[in-house]
Amino acid sequence: MLDSGHEATFLEGEELAQQKKDFQGYKDGLVRLNPGRWLFTSRFTKLANKLYNFQWKSSDVVVMTYPKCGTTWTQEIVWTMRNNANFDHPFAMEPPMDRAPFFECDMFLPEEIAPDSPFLKECPSFERWCPGADPKDGVYLQISAATPEPRTIKTHLSFSLLNPSLLDTAKVVYVARNPKDVFFSYLHHSRLLVDHGFVGTMEDFMKYYINGDCEILLILRFLS
Repeated sequence: MLDSGHEATFLEGEELAQQKKDFQGYKDGLVRLNPGRWLFTSRFTKLANKLYNFQWKSSDVVVMTYPKCGTTWTQEIVWTMRNNANFDHPFAMEPPMDRAPFFECDMFLPEEIAPDSPFLKECPSFERWCPGADPKDGVYLQISAATPEPRTIKTHLSFSLLNPSLLDTAKVVYVARNPKDVFFSYLHHSRLLVDHGFVGTMEDFMKYYINGDCEILLILRFLS
């Protein structure tokens, strides 16, 4: 049982085989969390309690969306309003995820990341804010904790997977998008990114999408 109260069940058998056939990026398996039927990469179980018990600050702004709902645009706007009003911030040209970290991104990364990994060289905020830290403890989780205030953090997790203190402590910018638009954007996203590697048909993806079998979340529950 996770600290959030969810029970994790790893996919196996025919269900896992079908997922790996259509989503060739899911090499390490998937896990389903109940209640809610949330679907994640298997590594999420090793991060879940740390994410749930994360210490939010009163100055935090959390950008929360279902995937492909305008998260990156929104985090850029929010970060700029809060940190770069005069367009002269020294880190303004760095990738948005280095300035407004993707909270649960570590579940998509390899569990073993060497300190001299090329990935870390392209992630300047980890070296800047987490000197000497071990990447195995979560690159983006540690960046989220160490980023100087005011922090802007983005997430695709639902409220039930985050600490209940979030809404009492920080501000949340919740972004929703027409689910029909989300479908096509998420379909292209899942085909382009090797982390997903979707090779099935549009009809196949629609079934996954409606039934809550798309990793990260169940769209109908997320919007309810």
